[in-house]
Amino acid sequence: MTLKDIIWFESCDSTMDVCHRFSDITKKEISIGALSQLKGRGTKNRLWVSPKGNVFLSFLLHPDPLKVHIIHMLGTLAIYEFLSQSFHFEKISLKWPNDVMVQGKKISGVLQENIYQNQNLTYTVLGIGLNVNLEGIYDINTEYTSMKIITGKSYNVKNIASKVIPYFDNLYYSSKTTNEIVSLWKNKIDTIGKDVFLEMKDNKRLNGKVKGVNDEGDLLLVKTDKTQLTVKSGLVTKLIIN
Repeated sequence: MTLKDIIWFESCDSTMDVCHRFSDITKKEISIGALSQLKGRGTKNRLWVSPKGNVFLSFLLHPDPLKVHIIHMLGTLAIYEFLSQSFHFEKISLKWPNDVMVQGKKISGVLQENIYQNQNLTYTVLGIGLNVNLEGIYDINTEYTSMKIITGKSYNVKNIASKVIPYFDNLYYSSKTTNEIVSLWKNKIDTIGKDVFLEMKDNKRLNGKVKGVNDEGDLLLVKTDKTQLTVKSGLVTKLIIN
């Protein structure tokens, strides 16, 4: 079995949770897909709205520990390339750290969870949510779009997922160096150069301009008082572009 062989569920709590359970019984790298999720989650344990008709996909991975910090980059790059190459969507960009945007609206997000034992990486789960047929009004705290909203067409979810996976597979197993992947990711981030407002886990709030991102994927922020700060994504609960 390879990543291209998807194990499908009609419904599940979340494809990420299923991957975590599979980690107890296999050392292979697998793909889990679901037509709907009961407890889909996004970053910072926020609810990921998961109505039927969209792609909910997770990968159980065993990456090189030295490359674990780029796995979420591979997920966003895979969606970026899928939308641009297979569907020729325009105005696609990445919003730091894990969102894919089309015309400034969120169409996809990824979530990475790493499991360690005795400070050694045991495995990684990467979840991908892609708005395919989403068109109703949902209580989502960001502007969103979908493939159907953009094109006016409905799509077969399993078919879309089967086309997404090769893009991730090609990046994950490619001979590209870590620096090459990071460079590809950086070049597509539209958050760079923008004025942003950050809410932090410790309830602090930061305002400033994004100077860039470093090779670890951290945000380089120039605060309004001109001091510079390196911000790790795990410490941010919300990023708003002003």
